[in-house]
Amino acid sequence: MPKWNFDLMEGSQKGNYMNRRVLTEGILILAVATVGVVEGLRLIIVKDPRVLYDIIGPGAFILFLSLALMVAGVYYILYYVKIPVDKIAFSREAKIRVISMSVALAIYLLLIDILGYYVSTILFLLTEFRLVGVKSWLASVSLSLVITAMFYIIFVEFLTLVFPKGILF
Repeated sequence: MPKWNFDLMEGSQKGNYMNRRVLTEGILILAVATVGVVEGLRLIIVKDPRVLYDIIGPGAFILFLSLALMVAGVYYILYYVKIPVDKIAFSREAKIRVISMSVALAIYLLLIDILGYYVSTILFLLTEFRLVGVKSWLASVSLSLVITAMFYIIFVEFLTLVFPKGILF
């Protein structure tokens, strides 16, 4: 049975468990999830009487996604508690990939108001598929189009949400 060492000052020594980075990342995930849960509940509980609401409403979506994120954060912490610090290693390529994906997400968030949901989402997904290693352009483009269409059908047609149109279109 592995020895679980929660002494964060010794987390970098060989054979110790739960390094500071894993704990910090897990706490950040849980903090973001907690804010989402609070905001989701606020949107569900506090209703403006002058506004017409859907039965489900945006609060339920935020609450559901935040609870899922909270479960993922707890799983992340519990999973890495069992792995020795010296076994948690990320290659330089993996770090560059994560940074590239984060930059792509930031650009997507900036472009969604300019190009609209459809164009920016297709470009974002295409970029993400290429970054994660999908080699075929046909597969990347096809997946981007199919996923964007699925999101449209689910959120616009069934849930009657409005996606950003953008100022160029």
